[in-house]
Amino acid sequence: ESRGYQVLTADDGMKAVEIVRTEMPDLVLLDLMLPKLDGYRVLRLLKSDEKFQQVPMVVITARADQEDWAMAMECGADGCLTKPIRRDLLLEQVETYLGKGRLPSA
Repeated sequence: ESRGYQVLTADDGMKAVEIVRTEMPDLVLLDLMLPKLDGYRVLRLLKSDEKFQQVPMVVITARADQEDWAMAMECGADGCLTKPIRRDLLLEQVETYLGKGRLPSA
């Protein structure tokens, strides 16, 4: 938000799906470990819908093993970040997926 982005949040996977479906965001940052619907299921639900196939979805996880990343990619993730997340890397990913090329001024 301090960089000019509107940020919407959800406390669980079901709310995340609802927000994405109603708000149609430009980018989704998605934790894999969510209550109600985990991130894998959220990815599958959203990426199976043609309307959301072009929305970049970046997984954020504390799990750093290749198996989790591979499964996330199979479910439709466009990228993965490992917790703890460095702010500069997060902003770099946001810019990459939004295609801005440079960070907006604060």
